[in-house]
Amino acid sequence: MEGVTTIDIKNPYDGSLVGRVPRADIADCLAAVDRADTTFASWRATAPRVRAEVLRKAWELMMADHESLARTIVQENGKVLADAKAEVTYAAEFFRWFSEEAVRIDGDYRRAPSGANWLLVSRQPVKEQDHVAALVDGAVAEGATVACGGKRASDKSFGYHPTVLTDVKFGASILQEEIFGPVAPIVRFTDADDILAHCNAVDHGLVSYVFTRDVGRGLKFAEALETGMIGLNRGLVSDPAAPFGGVKASGLGREGGHDGLLAFLETKYVAGNW
Repeated sequence: MEGVTTIDIKNPYDGSLVGRVPRADIADCLAAVDRADTTFASWRATAPRVRAEVLRKAWELMMADHESLARTIVQENGKVLADAKAEVTYAAEFFRWFSEEAVRIDGDYRRAPSGANWLLVSRQPVKEQDHVAALVDGAVAEGATVACGGKRASDKSFGYHPTVLTDVKFGASILQEEIFGPVAPIVRFTDADDILAHCNAVDHGLVSYVFTRDVGRGLKFAEALETGMIGLNRGLVSDPAAPFGGVKASGLGREGGHDGLLAFLETKYVAGNW
């Protein structure tokens, strides 16, 4: 990139400078898209096995550099090392998963119900701390009580203390947003149908969690929740072999699993007589 400017990457624990990365502008982005588009024709024509091996190689390279990638995440993101290592593994596993799926992309070939022709269908490759603080402050202003946390980690840090809010009322602003921070608003309820209606009344639906001793009841509740993913008696749901994604304002499409392939494919239908 010509006339490159940079972005400072700072350690979220103490604000110290970790490094600098190039700042791309719109022209750089468009140029990258053009290069990818130019390459796409030959990539689409490449044998599935060859494409699979390219993806597999990406997985091998990431895993070979696993430790240093994890420590880089700790420095620039603030995660603890164990979580950072898990994130590197998780990201790398997508390449391995899709390398194995690349040779198993199926289409359809069948006779039309009328018997007059055949149908052929193929698939072709085609400032969070401030945000969290504002949500917590807003909840307190609406009557919530800070049971623990409720403040920034320090003047230099970009972190926010793990926070539990009690006395949160239905309809509170914090319940209408995707927090993406260490904040747990607690709402008391006595009627499952009532709490379900409130859960489904929000505009977002990435992931929900249901904890219960009655698995059957939990599955029924999970089925009724308007959300893309459910954690039933567990807090982690991500897996490269599973479709990750939300509904409503939480996004469209999925990554991971067989469904994740669909974002990279266009369905082509050929009606023919032969």
